[in-house]
Amino acid sequence: MKTLKWLLVVLLCWSLPAVAEPFAPLTINSKIPGLRQPFSGITFTNSEKSLKDLIAAYGKRFNVKSIGDLHSDEVQCGLAKFGIMFVKNLMLNEIPGMKSADLEGFPKALEHYQAREAFFCNKPPPPGVKANRGAELMRLWMVRVMDESAKAREQELTATYTARAKQRGFDVTARDVAMAVGIGLAMLAGDLLPIPVP
Repeated sequence: MKTLKWLLVVLLCWSLPAVAEPFAPLTINSKIPGLRQPFSGITFTNSEKSLKDLIAAYGKRFNVKSIGDLHSDEVQCGLAKFGIMFVKNLMLNEIPGMKSADLEGFPKALEHYQAREAFFCNKPPPPGVKANRGAELMRLWMVRVMDESAKAREQELTATYTARAKQRGFDVTARDVAMAVGIGLAMLAGDLLPIPVP
């Protein structure tokens, strides 16, 4: 009788739905608050492309050969971190077809990606891994983009984006501008796909 009771408890636990995570994995069709298509789609496309490029360049450091070698939480962490940088560029970029509603929505999108970053990047790393490899790879992204050859263009973009932030009323830090500049430089270098005209 006791064994039967335990069996019923186990079966009940198995039948209960798992606790849903607050964020579904990002895809090209993910709906991001404050970010309409094609901006949300290009953000994902460039995020995934950059993560794959980083793995090709630095994967050996982390014993990673492809994006499939990362745990799903590490992938989502990397995508969230890149999403933050990309939205900061959208906020300060001059994009044909951009509407006032877009400018109002970008801070909401930024909050969304920051919440994703906090959720996925603060999870314990997979067994046998010292740190979240998605986060570690993204740290190397700025190093890769901000090389000496881009110095003059970096200064030009920094001045442009800083002035535009004031014009649009965005409260940004020097680090925010640096992230936006990094995205801009990567686009100019052809490392990222250009922002499509909506």
